[in-house]
Amino acid sequence: NVTFKNVGVQPASNVDVTVSIADTNVFPTDTLCLVQNVGANATLVVRNAFRLNVNPVVPNEHNLVLTFGMTDGTNTWTSEKTLKLYSPVLQIGVMTIDDAISGNGNGILDPGETANLIVPTTNAGGATSVNTTGQLLPVGGSSPYLIVTTPSSQIGDILPGGTQQAVFTVISNIITPLNTPVNLNHTVTAGLINQYSQSEVKTLTIGATPTVLMANGTLSTCSARFYDTGGPENDYGFNENQVMTFYPGIPGAKVRISFNSFNVEPNSTCSWDYLQVYNGTVAAGPYLVGTYCGTTNPPTITANNNDGAITIKFKSDGVVTKPGWDANISCVGGNLTAIAADRKSVV
Repeated sequence: NVTFKNVGVQPASNVDVTVSIADTNVFPTDTLCLVQNVGANATLVVRNAFRLNVNPVVPNEHNLVLTFGMTDGTNTWTSEKTLKLYSPVLQIGVMTIDDAISGNGNGILDPGETANLIVPTTNAGGATSVNTTGQLLPVGGSSPYLIVTTPSSQIGDILPGGTQQAVFTVISNIITPLNTPVNLNHTVTAGLINQYSQSEVKTLTIGATPTVLMANGTLSTCSARFYDTGGPENDYGFNENQVMTFYPGIPGAKVRISFNSFNVEPNSTCSWDYLQVYNGTVAAGPYLVGTYCGTTNPPTITANNNDGAITIKFKSDGVVTKPGWDANISCVGGNLTAIAADRKSVV
C-alpha cells in the first residue's frame, strides 16, 4: 500500500508509477501501478499498489530502499523511500538441570539418574519466531554415558524480545565415572521452512560434585564436597550448634566421609569447638564414633547401620573461629551392579 501526495497547485491525473529495488533480499513481482487522479495538495492511498516477495532469510532491521518513478506523460517525478525488514534473531541461553521429580533434586545429573535439561531461547529480533523447535544430541550422535530420550522439543512461537524453553529428558548411565563431561549439540530452528537456526555446544557434567555447607537438616547423596558454614574460603561462625545427617543416595549403600583438611579450635578435651561423627541417623551417645578438634584430619569413617547414614554435629563457642573442614561424602556398596546391568540394553 502506497500513499501519494500531490504537493502542487494543479491536479495530477493518469500517473504511471514504477518502483525499482536494487536489493537481493526481495524480488519484485508487480512493479507498476496507475494513479488516476490526485487533487492539488491532496493525498491518495493506493492499496496493493505493488507486490514484493521477501527472501525466506533476511537481516533483522534491514533498510530496504525503494525508488519510485512517476510520470503523467508530460511531467516526471522521483521519490525514494525506505522500508524496514524484520526477522527473528535466536539466542540460546544457559542450560539447567531439573531433577526435582525424577531424581534426587540436587540440581546435578548423577549417574543412573533421569532428569530434564532445560535450555531457554530468546528472540532478539523484530519478527515473531514461528514454528520454533529445539534439538539436543550428543556430539558425534551418541554417548556411552547419556541417552537423550526426547531429542526434540517443540518451543512454539516466540514474540520479539520473548523467551521460551526447550525441555529434553535424559538418562545417565549408572556406571558413569563422577565428573564425566558429555558434549551436547543444541540446535534451535524457526520459520515456516526452518530457515532460521542457531547452534551451540553445551557441556553436561555427569556426577559433578555439589558443594554442601554444614547446616541443620538431612541430605541423600553419594557425592558431595562437604564444608563448614564458611565454605572453602571463610571461617565457620561463632556459637554454632548444628546437626546434619547424610543418607546414601543409592539404595543399600553406606555413606563414607573422608577429610581433605581440618582446622577447628584446638583444646585437649575438644570441648570448645568440636565436630562429632555418629554412626546412624541421630546425634546420640551410643552412636558416637569420635569427637574431633585441632588440625589433624579425622579418620575416614564409613556408616555401619541399616540406614547407611552418618550424622555430623558441630559446635563452636563465642571466642575463636577457624577455617573448619573440607571433606568428601561418598558411598560404598549398594545395588550398583544390578542397576548397571539394567541399563546395559540402553547405553
